[in-house]
Amino acid sequence: MQKEEKQLYDEAASLIADLALREVISAEEMRFLLTILDLVIIRRDEPELIVFLKQWAQNYKNSETDDIIKATLLALDFNDKEAVGTNLNILRDLL
Repeated sequence: MQKEEKQLYDEAASLIADLALREVISAEEMRFLLTILDLVIIRRDEPELIVFLKQWAQNYKNSETDDIIKATLLALDFNDKEAVGTNLNILRDLL
């Protein structure tokens, strides 16, 4: 990892932890965000998930569908590639 990436990773992780400590986000949301941070910066993995998250963010309306997507993502085991792929296909259909 390059110096700039490490600095970005450290700052983002610190911000996420701070939000959780101040109870702006839940513990589940913190774990999700730290996992995504790890996937993007450390492992450089799950590009399809990143594309989906960008699409979802652009279309987010705070609807019941968005709540379902969020709950699914928060419960997802990102170490299980098959589950990630299956759930991603389902979530794409919801968008």
